[in-house]
Amino acid sequence: MTYNANLEPPRKGLIRQEIVTIEEENGIIVKRTNVRAYAEDGIDYLDHMQSEPMVYLKGRSTKVSGVDFSTENLEVDD
Repeated sequence: MTYNANLEPPRKGLIRQEIVTIEEENGIIVKRTNVRAYAEDGIDYLDHMQSEPMVYLKGRSTKVSGVDFSTENLEVDD
């Protein structure tokens, strides 16, 4: 379950809330989206979080769980 203190409390007419955070983590730009979807009664809700890597920062250490994702030695086709 995802919890974010910045989400508003339930109220009538509220259907869905999303909070998007973009940050650097281990040389990777990561977009995290916290979502709260409300049921028709406006009280019950489901929370979920999505995490999406967006950009690898060149020259930064990008080892995750022992796997090296660095971009220093990658070749790009023109």
